[in-house]
Amino acid sequence: MDKMNWHTAAKLMRHWFSISPAFEFTEKIKRDLLNESPELIDSQRINVDIVKMSWASSYKRVQEGIEKLRMTWNSSRGRGELKEKLAKIGDYKKTVHKDWLC
Repeated sequence: MDKMNWHTAAKLMRHWFSISPAFEFTEKIKRDLLNESPELIDSQRINVDIVKMSWASSYKRVQEGIEKLRMTWNSSRGRGELKEKLAKIGDYKKTVHKDWLC
């Protein structure tokens, strides 16, 4: 993957294969995790340093999704909910990117 300039994919694969003991991400586990708080996921299975928004947003499909979310979630109620959730994990003014609330 590195030779094909797919550096992010290569980093993800290295991360996935480094998890010990080996972990099978089944459909049931996926469904269960979607219904839980992300904070409950085993920290060994999470890597926040590989996939970044700057990389993802270079793809048209992601750009379109972001725009769709901005059009539907950018409301006073949506902003209030975002602030409330971010306040639970710390000072949202330090966490929120100013463009998210525009």
